[in-house]
Amino acid sequence: MRTARNALVILAMLAAVWPALAAPAQASGTANHTEGRTALNQASSALESGRDAGFREAGCPRGPSTYDIGIGATGTAVREVQCLLNATLSYSAYPYIPVNGSYDSFTAGGVQVFQTCANYRHAGIGVDGRVGPQTLPHLRWWGQHTHDTGEVMC
Repeated sequence: MRTARNALVILAMLAAVWPALAAPAQASGTANHTEGRTALNQASSALESGRDAGFREAGCPRGPSTYDIGIGATGTAVREVQCLLNATLSYSAYPYIPVNGSYDSFTAGGVQVFQTCANYRHAGIGVDGRVGPQTLPHLRWWGQHTHDTGEVMC
């Protein structure tokens, strides 16, 4: 039963993303990617909404107001980080991270890429793969900014 549900989830995500990915190339190659990533994030958020309440406008679950998490953490805060990373990083900067609520080395790698990109924009945060009081505000701001404007971090 769980395998069938997972297959349906994957098919729903692909159906949401396929039109944007299959569209002809535009003047900017990032436009199609951004549309595809946005559609995928919206599909992921819609699927998650049955399990968690309290979604933000950016389409990501909202964790506690502050936290300090890293490898081994689980729960809503991790799903928020994974969703925001998918929204703010282009696929060429870091591949899609499954929004599964498990903070693994793949998620930590995405956080390190985000932290590095934020520092190129003069954020001055540590590049440690953890999401704490320095990284979280930047990640949330970029998640909302990307949702509102379509501009990805890197």
